[in-house]
Amino acid sequence: MKKADVYALMNQMDDEQTLIFASACSAVACSRYPFQINPPKLSEVEQLIKKH
Repeated sequence: MKKADVYALMNQMDDEQTLIFASACSAVACSRYPFQINPPKLSEVEQLIKKH
C-alpha cells in the first residue's frame, strides 16, 4: 500500500520496519470489503504488529 510506505518514510522507519508496517496494513485491508471505503486504522495495524 502506497500510503503505508509514505507513512513509514515520514516516521523514519528503516527498511525492515517499513516492510512489517506495510504488510500489516495490507493484511488488515484485505480482511475487509470494500477496503477503499473502510481503510485500516493505525491502531489496528499497530495491534496486529504487536500480536505477531
